[in-house]
Amino acid sequence: QKLSDPDLRISRLENAVQELRNDFDKMAPSIIRLIAIESDIQTLVKQLETLLNSEPPPQKAPTQEIAPTPLSSAGSSAPVALADEPAMEPDAPALESMASGAPVPITGQASPPAPSRPVLPAGKIAVLDMRVGEHPDKTRIVLDVSGKTSFRADLDKAEKILLVELPETVWRAPASTRYPDSKLLVSHVAESTGDGPTLLIVQLKTDADLIYQGTMSGKDGKGQRIIIDLVADKGAATQ
Repeated sequence: QKLSDPDLRISRLENAVQELRNDFDKMAPSIIRLIAIESDIQTLVKQLETLLNSEPPPQKAPTQEIAPTPLSSAGSSAPVALADEPAMEPDAPALESMASGAPVPITGQASPPAPSRPVLPAGKIAVLDMRVGEHPDKTRIVLDVSGKTSFRADLDKAEKILLVELPETVWRAPASTRYPDSKLLVSHVAESTGDGPTLLIVQLKTDADLIYQGTMSGKDGKGQRIIIDLVADKGAATQ
């Protein structure tokens, strides 16, 4: 509406400026939080690139040379034990197993025990595992959590990153994993301050849409499962 009175025009301008100021005050905390999150994302992405570039190439198993079998004085070939390898004799249980026709267990170097998970602090909730499932119409991410907790999932389409915040949860699953067989995911890296909060960053292969995020009870009613469903962006799929 056109106003000819200068006082009314100034009053309307003051009201518009005040509304802009009110909107800015509401957005300021989110902007500050977004700047902090972006800085954390850049740090985690650099750490992920360092981990991926530092993976050692697979090593070939060393081949063992077999010494030639010397001939005996009679000219026959007889097996001779190597000097650095003591002759091995089967024990009594093995002899009994061979006599009865039962399978004989093969003994060898014991594999190192699997590392145990760190003890969870009292009263803390932890992410115990992260699983990825490929479906015809979506890619599903499932986080197995020891108890009920809050979370928030957001997509950064410019960086092709899924960001999951778990403010009251510590991370006890693998901190980083690659997904070469996934249609949509490249890798993930998780960072926790020890007692929480936890920030999960998932690198995507292409633009995606977040179509669902929710929770359900864990197996046998214990704990909680966080479910996140992603689909490839239709515009990116047609390019």
